[in-house]
Amino acid sequence: MSNKTRNGVRQTLMSASFSLGVLLAGPITSANAITIGADAIDRANNDSFSNFAIGLQSAPIPSAHKINSWKVFTGNTGELALLILNGNAATPTVRGVFQETIAVTGLNMFNLATPFSIQTGDFLGIWMGGAKVDWDNNGGGIGYSSAGLFASAPTVGTAFNLNTSLDRTYSINVNYIPEPGALAILGLGLIGLGMVKRKRAA
Repeated sequence: MSNKTRNGVRQTLMSASFSLGVLLAGPITSANAITIGADAIDRANNDSFSNFAIGLQSAPIPSAHKINSWKVFTGNTGELALLILNGNAATPTVRGVFQETIAVTGLNMFNLATPFSIQTGDFLGIWMGGAKVDWDNNGGGIGYSSAGLFASAPTVGTAFNLNTSLDRTYSINVNYIPEPGALAILGLGLIGLGMVKRKRAA
């Protein structure tokens, strides 16, 4: 290997290593801009009854991530829970429950003590106790649970038989950070691509 080629490979590795560092650090610092769900804004409607659960079946999670926070816009105070539902089965089940007490109406934001892994095909759900999430009819494919009312937030493993008869957009979303494994694979791919280009140039 000539000195020119050796220097080219060294520069490529240094550049690719820097790019990998940016990839691993970047999404964590900009996680608030990466969301799943709908904008948490003031919408036209609130539901008129309590203790029920819904699921956002129209927007399955496209790939594995870790969620680290969520936000919601409500028109009432009281109990509320974000649900993570497993959509990879004929009957969805609850994978995660994050219950909070809404003390002030309007926009509420919550951080998870430990990031929670969501899988490809999962989708968001909401249990509304006293707090009601704002919604409008701009489209969203929200389906009510045909399992009926829940006096308290459903627990992990609870089964749901959801339908998609309603066409609503609810003001709730989660922020996520990509799984480190996926970022590492992408970074290694960039390193390999850079080395191939350098070799061809030589």
